[in-house]
Amino acid sequence: MHIFLEDSNIIAAKILGDALTTLSEKEKLQFHRLLERLVTHAHNKLLRRLVGRRVEIIGVDSKEGAAIVKFAAFPKNPGDDTIEFAYRLLYHEYKSAGGAWLLVDVITEEVSLVSSYRSQFTKIFRRDGFHVLMEKMKAKVKQYESEYGPEYAEYLELEYGPGHAEYLELDRLE
Repeated sequence: MHIFLEDSNIIAAKILGDALTTLSEKEKLQFHRLLERLVTHAHNKLLRRLVGRRVEIIGVDSKEGAAIVKFAAFPKNPGDDTIEFAYRLLYHEYKSAGGAWLLVDVITEEVSLVSSYRSQFTKIFRRDGFHVLMEKMKAKVKQYESEYGPEYAEYLELEYGPGHAEYLELDRLE
């Protein structure tokens, strides 16, 4: 069994819903690429908070190919709070690779990342249009990357390949 960290197709559909069908293929690709980066950054932010903590599964709710796995990350220092979070997973059968669990949402402090993005993104999309949404998403990705410092550039090279900055350039997408 495999667990993939995210499935941007499922997440994108949950966030933009029917509005996704109004986009051209180029616009969908732009949205997916930026969304992948945002979800990865948000997930990495959570993982950095867990460093040095003992993490345990405290519950699993599952039914018919879907599961919510709840975790607790216990404090490393007296007086620190326990961090509770959950992963929403969907099971998907692949013809070539068999079955896999796909991470489609991260829930921290009882707030769903997908629900939060859906609320923000659909508001911007409806009010200001697709291009403004892309510019705001791009700015957020750049903000995340500047916060992480120089070592983050090495991670991006591994994750997205040489010249990762081009990955964000909307006019370079085919």
